[in-house]
Amino acid sequence: MYKGKKCNIFICYRGRKDGQGDAAAACLYKGLNEIAEFKPFYADGILVAGVDNFKNASRQVLEETKVFILLLTPGFFDECSHRDDMVKDEIQTALNNARIRFIPIVLPGFDAKREFTKEVSDLFEGNFEDRIEHVSPIEWHDPGRFEIKDQLVRMISRILDDCDEDNAVAQAASDDMAIGKGADIKTAYLTIKNGVLTECNRKVKGELIIPHGVPSIGAHAFDGCTSLTSVIIPDSVTDIGDIAFQGCTSLASVTIGNGVTSIGVGAFWGCKSLTSVAIGKSVTSIGNAAFGYCTSLTSVAIPNSVKSIGKAAFYGCDSLKSVYITDIKKWLAIDFSDEFVNPLYYAKNLYLNGELVTDLVIPDGVKSIGRKAFCGCDSLTSVTIPNSVTSIKDYAFDGCDSLTSVTIGSGVTSIGISAFSDRTGLTSLHYTGDMASWLEKTWHDKIMSRDLVLYIDGNKVEGEVVIPDGTVAIRADAFSGQTSLTSIVIPNSVTSIEDYAFRGCNSLTSVTIPNSVTSIGISAFSGCTSLVSVTIPDGVTSIGYGAFWGCTSLTSVIIGNGVTSIGGAAFRDCTSLTSIIIPGSVTSIGDQAFGYCPSLETLTVAPGNPKYHSAGNCVIETATSTLIQGCNNSVIPSDGSVTSIGDYAFRGCTYLTSITIPDSVTSIEDSAFRGCNSLTSVTIPNSVTSIGSCAFAYCDSLTSVTFEGTMAEWNSVDKGSSWKYNCPFTEVVCSDGVVAV
Repeated sequence: MYKGKKCNIFICYRGRKDGQGDAAAACLYKGLNEIAEFKPFYADGILVAGVDNFKNASRQVLEETKVFILLLTPGFFDECSHRDDMVKDEIQTALNNARIRFIPIVLPGFDAKREFTKEVSDLFEGNFEDRIEHVSPIEWHDPGRFEIKDQLVRMISRILDDCDEDNAVAQAASDDMAIGKGADIKTAYLTIKNGVLTECNRKVKGELIIPHGVPSIGAHAFDGCTSLTSVIIPDSVTDIGDIAFQGCTSLASVTIGNGVTSIGVGAFWGCKSLTSVAIGKSVTSIGNAAFGYCTSLTSVAIPNSVKSIGKAAFYGCDSLKSVYITDIKKWLAIDFSDEFVNPLYYAKNLYLNGELVTDLVIPDGVKSIGRKAFCGCDSLTSVTIPNSVTSIKDYAFDGCDSLTSVTIGSGVTSIGISAFSDRTGLTSLHYTGDMASWLEKTWHDKIMSRDLVLYIDGNKVEGEVVIPDGTVAIRADAFSGQTSLTSIVIPNSVTSIEDYAFRGCNSLTSVTIPNSVTSIGISAFSGCTSLVSVTIPDGVTSIGYGAFWGCTSLTSVIIGNGVTSIGGAAFRDCTSLTSIIIPGSVTSIGDQAFGYCPSLETLTVAPGNPKYHSAGNCVIETATSTLIQGCNNSVIPSDGSVTSIGDYAFRGCTYLTSITIPDSVTSIEDSAFRGCNSLTSVTIPNSVTSIGSCAFAYCDSLTSVTFEGTMAEWNSVDKGSSWKYNCPFTEVVCSDGVVAV
């Protein structure tokens, strides 16, 4: 607490409604009596003395005052005959005197729009509510009872501290200073050249009130003022230059006047003590790294005037917990230029018009939700997006960990990367359009990449779903993760089943694919663990990568005669699949198309296939003599038709116990026998000159390896990295000895 000279305080209030003014003034007097001298001034009978005398008396009192407290009470002008011209004069006098700290205090029930005329509001650039909205240094409990807050006592104590010999306020401001765009002024603390505040004495400490009239704060002006604790920037300032307050490590609070339109690059970079900042209502741009590494900053209010926020503007503000906004439409119009820019990247709570937002309803009429608009906003639990919105940009709701429900209007046509990333707790998605409209969308792969309950036009997707006749395609991720879906009726109008369309529908037991379908996309039915059988009609020409990956109950697959390509891993991990017939039309089979199918016993290629043939339950690429797919019952032909065992050929044949490799084979490719964990022995002919990476990896029962050649020949075989990873054998038996491996 300040122990020196007391501070002169002028408390002004009018109106007697509910006795609030009297009670609040008494509260202030009691709480500040030790550090303050109150200037008495009474308006009783003033009308007789004349208005001019009242003005002169009021001004005289203000000239002897360091703090002007204006109590804004309901019925402000009740029983007050001189109306608001006196108030206007008092406020104008206080605002124009940089040595006076003006503190408006709003009491319950006060309505500025009703109480004040436009002339008074114009003193605050027409928006009096914005000027006072965050000021409440006393707390109202019930009519006639108030409690002063410690922040007001501390504030006035700091003002008194600044009135000592190191008083930055007194040194910085003078009634006689004619500051303008062309002014050159030199004081003990400030240097102003051509109207620009270019330098502050590094010895300045405590609170600084920049003189009214200064139009600009130059680059580096306060750089290194490490004892500066508080700055009030007047409305006359229009811009804050680059790195203006960089490294002001003791700076705890900043009030940016309503004249400021731009905050420069790194303006407050590294102000590690800065806990709060009041951004003026005219600021349109916040520069790159403007508040970077303000590590104590806990909350920030973004005014409606802001149109752009530069990259890394709040980067490193890891104490930031709350962001205050007043107009959601203005917020959505802000240009966020970098992934670190959005204040919500660090904040957890979003406040709209002072209220914590948990259930966010985007106003109708909004057309786009911008990049990272609500990134990291952990207070959100539900979001409703109207039909007017057409696009949701990248990372819009990324990291909203508490978000469980989203309602999306039928107007949305695009959703960006990780707009609803897996870091959210999203469990339900409500789509306001109908099924036909849903199936026209190509965007929902960004949402349906998780297990969640889907509602279309108010109805939960479950049981049997009938696709409307006339539908051309079942779009990507259309029903991904719908665990209550048991069957699907697809009309003859459908020509394609796109990527991930039914991925993870683990209750889906049957599906009939009409002959009109020509393609089945990537992972279209992957993870449909209850699907028992599937017939792929002759109309289908391509089966995408992983199309039926992990369909563990699938025992029967009929591949139509029109199929020309089977994608990699198309039937991987179909652990119940026992046999496959590859039609003569197939000209392309991807890696691991039937990998990790431990129950697979027969592999047959239909006669007349121009590219593949089968022998000994092996699928062989005819032109290259490469064995591309084997199974547990495979016998590699010894007639010389196989010269290479291809990539992943026997991968995951977990019941394969032994294999004989004929001497026609010259190479064993990458991962050829990987994961054959029942394989106990293998004999490799001396015709083999290369063994690929991980060829026998994870064959964890393999204890015996024989090479039908000399030790020298074995050592000359080209072996890829980790060719025997996680295998128990430690030596290879050669014709002339043993080689340790």
